[in-house]
Amino acid sequence: MKKIVFFTALLFSAFSYGQANCDKLKSENEALKIEKNALKQENDYLRKVLEVNKPIKEEEKDGVNAKITKVEGNLKEKTVYITFLLESKVNNRIIFYVTGADIIDLEGNTIQYDIFKLNDIEKKLTSGVPTKMRLAFSYKTAFENGIPSVIKLVRVNADRNDISYAPDGNFRINLEFRDLDVVWK
Repeated sequence: MKKIVFFTALLFSAFSYGQANCDKLKSENEALKIEKNALKQENDYLRKVLEVNKPIKEEEKDGVNAKITKVEGNLKEKTVYITFLLESKVNNRIIFYVTGADIIDLEGNTIQYDIFKLNDIEKKLTSGVPTKMRLAFSYKTAFENGIPSVIKLVRVNADRNDISYAPDGNFRINLEFRDLDVVWK
């Protein structure tokens, strides 16, 4: 009988002390759930950013890494938009200026970039930081044999101004990207 009373008293005290801290544990649990949800949202955002910035084609020349991340066509405007991510691999003092760009489709049509659609041809590049540049290429005539679904060649000629390399600081960069699929909207 003494053992039963002793164990009952022991269990009663254990349960009473265990229940005293329950509100604190519940609030800690809620805080952890909120933190978990915030981390999940941040993780989802970072996954989307990685997917959006995933390069279709990539080329590195003269200390500049150029990636094509998107090739879109606009049917109403008869325009192909190409989105680049540019990054300096050398230093922080590079100005990247597009002096000419063209695309060649499967039919052999050469389309020059349209400076009037997008005035996005000069960027200051920072080492290790991708910078977005978008170029537009407009067809002046109707599509003869249907909508071009593949761009066979993209050529970008640019000046790179960097005073740490040459006395005048100017370099010519010629980038070429081949076989790009166009997503028309």
